[in-house]
Amino acid sequence: MPMFWFSQQADLTGDLVDSVKGVLLLTPIGAYTGYGLLGIGVLIAIIGIVITFRRGWHDTNRIYDKG
Repeated sequence: MPMFWFSQQADLTGDLVDSVKGVLLLTPIGAYTGYGLLGIGVLIAIIGIVITFRRGWHDTNRIYDKG
């Protein structure tokens, strides 16, 4: 069975190395940020559902005009 093996190399300047490192870090940072925002959204939804089913959205501090 024939196999092919390829190898690539590149010589980069210091500025390009810093740029490439920054770009490579964007993927995990974006994923973790998305997971964090998703978790916050789920938490807010759960809190809203619990409040709705336990006691409703009543404003107990409302001042009524008796005029």
